[in-house]
Amino acid sequence: MLFDILFPRWQFREVHRLAFDAAPGDVLQAIESATWRDFPMLRTLMTLASLGRWRPPRDGLVFDDFLGTGPALARADDEIVFGWVNRLQRDGDGSPLVRMAPEQFTGFAEPRHAKVGFNFRYRDGELSTQTRVLVTDARTRWLFRLYWLSIRLPGGLVRREWLRGIRRRVAQAQRTG
Repeated sequence: MLFDILFPRWQFREVHRLAFDAAPGDVLQAIESATWRDFPMLRTLMTLASLGRWRPPRDGLVFDDFLGTGPALARADDEIVFGWVNRLQRDGDGSPLVRMAPEQFTGFAEPRHAKVGFNFRYRDGELSTQTRVLVTDARTRWLFRLYWLSIRLPGGLVRREWLRGIRRRVAQAQRTG
């Protein structure tokens, strides 16, 4: 699994799965082409979180708009991995997400940062998404733990919506295909 190579260690992790039947290439295509229309709850949450200042465009690509990460960190026939680094501030706010090459990402260890990665993997009829976070120093890890506790439930809801939205997108492509 690519994710294990790029992100072998972590302190925080969340995993969600959904079974359905499809060709792996169709699933990965659905992930890469997913729009906000595929994830209505996420679109609403993002609008609320910005206090209405940003309303995601219904046809905008989710992983470009939401994550600002551009292309995936890595891709295989059955998996896509996204990753970035974020410097954590004293007030809990983070700096803008920083993308880097896979070899830089894997070895990154500067203090006061969080390395965040997540993947989508479709194998043996199951789509999974896993989020991993590695915080680079003890003090920041303690602070991040508080943040993680506050976002774990809504983050899990978002990930489950991602899985269901991708399944719907694949099913729609199969019907029109």
